[in-house]
Amino acid sequence: MTVWEGLFLGLLQGLTEFLPISSSGHLVLAEKILVLPSDLFFNVMMHVGTLFAVLTVFFKPVLKMTLHPIRDKRMLLITLSSIPTFIIAFAVKTWVPEKYFNGLLPLGFFITAVLLITTSFSKNNRPLYQRPVIPALVAGIAQGIAVFPGISRSGATIASLSFFNIKRTQSADFSFLMSIPVIMGGAALEAYEAFTIGIVINWLPLAVGIIAAYISGIIAIKFLIALLKHTDLRWFSLYMVIPLLLSLLVGW
Repeated sequence: MTVWEGLFLGLLQGLTEFLPISSSGHLVLAEKILVLPSDLFFNVMMHVGTLFAVLTVFFKPVLKMTLHPIRDKRMLLITLSSIPTFIIAFAVKTWVPEKYFNGLLPLGFFITAVLLITTSFSKNNRPLYQRPVIPALVAGIAQGIAVFPGISRSGATIASLSFFNIKRTQSADFSFLMSIPVIMGGAALEAYEAFTIGIVINWLPLAVGIIAAYISGIIAIKFLIALLKHTDLRWFSLYMVIPLLLSLLVGW
């Protein structure tokens, strides 16, 4: 892998991890169209870069939750939402052959586009922490389903919360906080798989990719939070037409 490939993939990972357009789908599409190398350990470290992006932007809330896990309701809700996420992700990884994943890519992009459109119907007037258990569990289910490529994790979770008319900015904040255990778990699993098959590390492209994922991840998080103060996610559905058509054109 070259430095420029590392930079490109890092930027792509950071932006698409948090914007509601599917990071997994875009990475699969980029590797297919641009004939980029698939490096499992590199992918792990890109996730680590985006993890640090979340921890940087939400440093104060994460610190508060860590120091006061019982008093801070967010810790309980993140734990609750993570249960269905990990159950679904484990079931999919165990019983759905990976060779079928890429074939589902156009469908995943289409589902994401539909979910983003539905956010425009939300009344955007209910605080998350007013009867939050059911919305948190539904968001966890949506996050688990987003293990399929093309389905945006942030888009699915924010859209699922919008069904309950949860305020958009609170939905986004909770969606990003929900991603922390998921990114950590996914990175740990991928790291284990990478080391079991043996790895060769290209340190310079790796370092460039991590930094790119970290910086672009911070930009994507702050951009989406600022955007949701004024509008919903429907406009991203227009963009989803592009990866959907590309995924159909390249042979899926």
